[in-house]
Amino acid sequence: MSSNVIHIESRLDAQPGEPKIGPNSVFQTLEALRELEGSGQVQRTLARTGLATPIPESMIPERWFLDLIAELRRDLPRSKVDAILSRSGSHTAAYVSRRRIPTLVRFLLRVLPTRVSLPILLEAIRLHAWTFAGAGDVRITERYPYVIEVHRCPTCRGGSSLTPSGGYYAAAFEGLLRIVSPKIRVREHECV
Repeated sequence: MSSNVIHIESRLDAQPGEPKIGPNSVFQTLEALRELEGSGQVQRTLARTGLATPIPESMIPERWFLDLIAELRRDLPRSKVDAILSRSGSHTAAYVSRRRIPTLVRFLLRVLPTRVSLPILLEAIRLHAWTFAGAGDVRITERYPYVIEVHRCPTCRGGSSLTPSGGYYAAAFEGLLRIVSPKIRVREHECV
């Protein structure tokens, strides 16, 4: 008598070659959801997406962030999803600033002239884009006025090109760039 072995693969398991993203995209989005909509909404969202908790501290499949955003869009009005993603981006910037940028570097970026420190920080963002853009491609112009483009932006996929959806990235970039100057503003021009 032969026996069959059935392998059941979790939909959360990473597939070979699948784009990865830093877990803060999910951590901070769930935290923003809790702050704005309550713990009950977080539990419902987690149950519907199938995301297991705790979320690992290591790079995660980009799909987890995409699934979370898709569920938020199915369940909540556009204005609430935009507010959640914007707050999540702000939380992400605060986390990265505190935990990933050394205190001395933050100090130097603040005291150097903006025309010197801003290009340095933008280059660091570009070099580390792989951690937050997943399959997206980040491009930054080399001269003022600086333009940050996130092609195949995870928060814009599945949304309407008529309505901007990049609030997560706009808030994250603005929060990081304010290390250089509190006067810096980041604004989304269009969703492509």
